[in-house]
Amino acid sequence: MGVATCISKLSDSLNSARNGGSRMSARDALDAVLDDLQDSLTVPQVAALIGVHQATVYRAIKTGRLRSTSRGSGEVRRTLTKVPRAAVAEFLAPSTSKAA
Repeated sequence: MGVATCISKLSDSLNSARNGGSRMSARDALDAVLDDLQDSLTVPQVAALIGVHQATVYRAIKTGRLRSTSRGSGEVRRTLTKVPRAAVAEFLAPSTSKAA
């Protein structure tokens, strides 16, 4: 499933949960979408999923608000930063609980 499809599915699920059209909580909707994704996401994928710029994701990683793993030293090639899907759910949990 592509990121755009996941975003659409998440948006539909959250809107339905907010409007009382579903018994699924916003957290459950988010978990369902993230289960469809790979075990970890790249920074551009996280940015597209939550609707922010990549720099915002990097700032959240740098300040410790978003867990990530990195491969490579950055000396020869660029370091590959991956974000576990569970970390994305934890990062979004405060914002989804306020909206529901």
